[in-house]
Amino acid sequence: MGCCSDSGERRILAPDPPRGCTDILFSIIFVLFCIGIAAISGWSVDNGEPLRLVNGADSFGNICGVKNDKRINSPYSGIDMTGFDHMYFTLNGTDAQSADFGVTLCLKECPTEFAICSSDTDACTGAGVCFGSGAYILPVNDTLRCPDFMFDSSELSFTGQCMQINNATATALANGLSDAQAQIEQVMGEVYAARGIIGACLVIAVAVTFGLIAFMRCCAGPIVCFAITATLLALGVITGTLYYAAIDAHKNKETDQDELNYQFFLGTAIVFTAITLIMFCIVCAMRTRIRQAVGIFEEAAAALFEMPSTYCCPFITAVFLLLWIAMCLVVLVVVATASDHATTSEGYISYVITDTQTALFAYMIFALYWGTQLLLAMLEFTVASNIAIWYLNQTHAPGIPLFKSLWRIFRYHFGSLALGSFIVAIIQMLRTVLEYIEYQAKKTGSESMCITRFVCNCARCLLYCLEKCVKFINKNAYIEIAIWGDNFCTSCYNVFMLLSRHLGLISAVNGVAFLIVFVIKIGVVSGVAFLAYLWLEAEKSTYTAFAVVIIVVIILSFILVDAFTDVYEVAAEAIMICVLEDHDKNPPGEHLMSERLRNFNFGDQKIGTHKDGSKIEASERRPSKAGGSEV
Repeated sequence: MGCCSDSGERRILAPDPPRGCTDILFSIIFVLFCIGIAAISGWSVDNGEPLRLVNGADSFGNICGVKNDKRINSPYSGIDMTGFDHMYFTLNGTDAQSADFGVTLCLKECPTEFAICSSDTDACTGAGVCFGSGAYILPVNDTLRCPDFMFDSSELSFTGQCMQINNATATALANGLSDAQAQIEQVMGEVYAARGIIGACLVIAVAVTFGLIAFMRCCAGPIVCFAITATLLALGVITGTLYYAAIDAHKNKETDQDELNYQFFLGTAIVFTAITLIMFCIVCAMRTRIRQAVGIFEEAAAALFEMPSTYCCPFITAVFLLLWIAMCLVVLVVVATASDHATTSEGYISYVITDTQTALFAYMIFALYWGTQLLLAMLEFTVASNIAIWYLNQTHAPGIPLFKSLWRIFRYHFGSLALGSFIVAIIQMLRTVLEYIEYQAKKTGSESMCITRFVCNCARCLLYCLEKCVKFINKNAYIEIAIWGDNFCTSCYNVFMLLSRHLGLISAVNGVAFLIVFVIKIGVVSGVAFLAYLWLEAEKSTYTAFAVVIIVVIILSFILVDAFTDVYEVAAEAIMICVLEDHDKNPPGEHLMSERLRNFNFGDQKIGTHKDGSKIEASERRPSKAGGSEV
């Protein structure tokens, strides 16, 4: 079998086709890539200064609270700051209220009084804000130097920073931080107090979503019919209202504005009339495909009902996604502290980003993209493999399909998933590079950079569209790999050719997916939010910030419902690919589709053409279990 084409042999869709390791090269590449991440992590720990971000540092590169090595050519660099763990910004200027931030120092305690250092030197030296006091011992032939002002300050929560509270600039910042902290504490207090209500609502959201998807085994058709009918009726009502407004405006024309209103309402009514008629024609023309798409979603709901462990996949993936993202971000932050040191003309430290840092930044950003896309690919493959096992065993999944699917990933197809996610990561990396170029061009403010920004925006738009297309092909290729066990390139080619022969059914499935998922999301999230409101209203003496709790319930319930519906959508697409492969590969009389699918015209009407493009002849049909004939 070639890389991007099949062997030309007619294969039979079977419950457990032979499998072998696919795209081994990319498995090796990813392992080496992870070794590179480990090497970067070790390098960043050896060369970085993460404590500088945690403890703070002074203007000479000394990290507060620890013993330091000399970093620049300054007598105040390399000081033992043990015990001096509070970072303080000195203030200089002619006016105490408008003084600007000066150098940064490490102090034992935050100053608690205001002083003009030129007239009250003892207070400033006692607080340690002068060179020649505290940790900053005067070198030989140097004189005592103090800032213009010392302000009373308070320590910011969770940090060792001292924030002045009398200077106008510092006060505004301190007040803003204090207000934000107070609001956050209030919000967190309300959320914590209502944790029981939030937890109960989320449990209800999960239970209702699971029940609705299970209920789709028999009611997907009525829901889709209701959604389509409601949409057409809504369009009809809007169209009628616009025509009525146009007629009313025509009758009462007195000014030029009335004429403009008439033209606007009439033009908009004509547009909505065209949209309504087009939608009605599409629904009529694709009624068979819509019915088949409904059958696919009912079959997917039945599969998930019999394999509830499949719903664990998005939550397991979310845990590993958070761990991977956290790891990449931590390494990026530590790499950012591994800058070279330089001395400014004033004798202070300056941090210079090196070429090595830039390269490591790019490496870790790509690692962030590749790892997240690989985990999402593993999620899609696991769900698709579960569904394929269930379908190919004629609606019966032996054992625990989830474990078998995970075994297939790491035993056979990890390289294929790594290759597919690698392609998406490259596109995302290119978009990031373009965004950086556009940001730099925007920062210059030069009119000559407008063309650069325009080109970057156009390229980003094209790459966004390309990324969406690649993700669509990848997801269906993973389904193909789960069914046949082919390598990534072969699966992409085969699934592209397969989908190109059944565009009508694909369009119907996507449309039905939108309607069903929309109904489930809106229904569950709005219902749970209303339940939370009623619950809070019944106990309003205990809870005050209703809106905060309800917003939290809406956000968390939407995340949970979205995870369930994403699994449902992937399952439906996997069922669709299985049906199409069953139709194209298996000879008449040996199809694996269930009785439910045959009842939705998959067995008594053709769903497409043969692989070579020829039409299906009547002689190729065989009697189905439900009567009629099967393709």
